[in-house]
Amino acid sequence: MINNYLYDMRNFIKQVLSEAKSKKILVGCDFFEHHTHDYRWCKFAETKLMRNTNRAKKAMNDYIKIYLSQYTSGLRAVKYNKELEFFSERRSMVVDALDKFKTSCPSLRKYIIDSMVRFTDQYVIWNESQQYDLLNKLNTNYTAQAYMLTANLPDQHKTSVAFEDVLKYFFDEKNADGMTPFEIFMGKIENDNKKEIRDKINDTIAQKTKEGQEIEDKFFEYISNQLGDGSVISYSGDYSFMDMIGIDMVIQTPEGNWVPVQVKKYSGGCDDKTIAHARKYMCENWCVSNESKYWAIKTYNGQRLVKSKQQCKTSELDKTTFLNVHGKPDKTPSYEYCRADDDEQDYYENDFVEIK
Repeated sequence: MINNYLYDMRNFIKQVLSEAKSKKILVGCDFFEHHTHDYRWCKFAETKLMRNTNRAKKAMNDYIKIYLSQYTSGLRAVKYNKELEFFSERRSMVVDALDKFKTSCPSLRKYIIDSMVRFTDQYVIWNESQQYDLLNKLNTNYTAQAYMLTANLPDQHKTSVAFEDVLKYFFDEKNADGMTPFEIFMGKIENDNKKEIRDKINDTIAQKTKEGQEIEDKFFEYISNQLGDGSVISYSGDYSFMDMIGIDMVIQTPEGNWVPVQVKKYSGGCDDKTIAHARKYMCENWCVSNESKYWAIKTYNGQRLVKSKQQCKTSELDKTTFLNVHGKPDKTPSYEYCRADDDEQDYYENDFVEIK
């Protein structure tokens, strides 16, 4: 009887784990069977690329400039044109930001203008519907890059070749026709034999983008509910000029100033090169990162970190001190119970236990 029970329980657990695995959204290396050499090499490549995506970024930018910019239909690259709706919608965010920083931070206005001049000389990839294509993010998405490399490399390059030499082979070495393996792959990316790889690259980029956007949306919702919609303006979105500068949204302080905010999935993202460089020109600015129970808010004056605050996601902010970032900072009271977004059920069960 006991043996039968244990056997049934084991099968039940296996079934639950199998169902959970089947529901998992696959990204990057997950497209390879686990415990295979391709999966292990892909994870190795992902770790390497996480530290430096410059090689892939340069190759992608060169391909856009040399090839995609020459096309007039299908997958193609175009430069800024304020007469086109695609660009005018994004330009309106810049105009709004320049107006808000006129008194709040004049030095940031100059940086935004200079950045816009630089952006007008860059290309953006359009799909056949003249909309933003996810391939724009391949140059910085190391998870998608790792999958692309693993799916396209000959086996010997994944067994007996140093990683730096792999990058050199894939992105730099040209064949008799003057094409690198990367350029050959990109040239066939719309073909049926490469469509599966292209779809998985897109799925990876889309999921990683979604994860970051969900965090931005949650903080935007939280802070808007606390301060009112008119005090919080979002600048996020695909190919948002403001987002490219390092500003996801702006928040109006009790003093009436507008503060640029960058929202990151992890605390380490606050040291991202783009936003770290932009801080040189900023006055007060925030970097908000996601923790299970808290919004970790770092307040900077330019590049100098001046305050840090953990704001409980399920508590109202102290409007007097404005998240305890303005005014005298206080610690979260010891009696305050802070719970994660997804443990509401546990919260009430714990509360019930205490009452009993």
